[in-house]
Amino acid sequence: MNLSELRNKAWPLQESFLRNLLEKKAATACSDLHQAVKHQVFAGGKRLRACLPLAAAVKLKGETSSLHDFPAIESCPDWIQSALISGLSLELLHSGTLAHDDVMDGDTVRRNKPTVWVDYGIPQAINTGDELFYLAQELITESALAVEAKLMAHSWMARAMQQVIHGQSLEISLRRDQILPNLQTYNSVVVGKTGGLFGLGLVYGGLAAHQPVQSLEKLYAIGLQLGALFQVQDDLVDIVGEKQRGCPNNDLWEGKPSWLIAFCAQAMDSKAQGVLSTKLYKARAEKTEAEVSELRSMLDQYDAINAGLLELGRLQGSIRKASEHFSPESSELIDDLTKLFLRPLTHLL
Repeated sequence: MNLSELRNKAWPLQESFLRNLLEKKAATACSDLHQAVKHQVFAGGKRLRACLPLAAAVKLKGETSSLHDFPAIESCPDWIQSALISGLSLELLHSGTLAHDDVMDGDTVRRNKPTVWVDYGIPQAINTGDELFYLAQELITESALAVEAKLMAHSWMARAMQQVIHGQSLEISLRRDQILPNLQTYNSVVVGKTGGLFGLGLVYGGLAAHQPVQSLEKLYAIGLQLGALFQVQDDLVDIVGEKQRGCPNNDLWEGKPSWLIAFCAQAMDSKAQGVLSTKLYKARAEKTEAEVSELRSMLDQYDAINAGLLELGRLQGSIRKASEHFSPESSELIDDLTKLFLRPLTHLL
């Protein structure tokens, strides 16, 4: 069963479990918050993080068991249940960060739907993200992991989430101070804000498969690299594809210091950097179509898209080498993941 098939089997079980959990809490929850949480979690998404621990555990254990015979999470063997629940926890963490990110970035559309802060207001969007973070912790506590593994899972969650927050904070400081990143700074941002949760997903799979501590560290390191690969492709898709964010070139409208921007900035002289910075970091509400077109022209002038495609190839090779060194089993999973990440850019690669 490949990653896409596994995801299609796992998410219905996870979604049913989560809906039941939320309905049990509905009687004592604020109705507004309850609806906002459901809006955020069930609006759609790739559900990659949700299936990542199970996919990792299946490969690391060498198990070929399918999910066909399990009508609910509660009826699964402990290791599968642990992987499914920890994957759901990871999905809630990710969803919580998105609720907060949309407030920080002023994004009004996600997955072709209004963002939570648009429909429920900024205070409730903040509460929604916070609620999802604590639900994620509750799920780990209630999972079938052994007590020691639960403690490790909580510790890894704290470590990964701090990395996510630090990466996000670095990006915000760049935008606030209108500083263009170089490629090293960009990598610090994405390894944190994107790689942290991919690393956590692989660690959760390792915990479900009873991997030793040293293996968890190696899995986390691979996940950080996966985060960089995912984010570079995401930056490219915003320019040459469709991210379901309401308009093309959303990152340029938003003033995001993407890989493409970092690449151009590193190749520019100080005068050109000043022009790029002024245009990129202009407030979204004050930007014009013409100014966004000028930014896009700068990317084309420095051939940033082709450079980004080459960077994806370099990252893919580095990740494959690290996963092969760890184990042949994990290498199969990582190859599946990278192919899934790069699917939106297949026509260019």
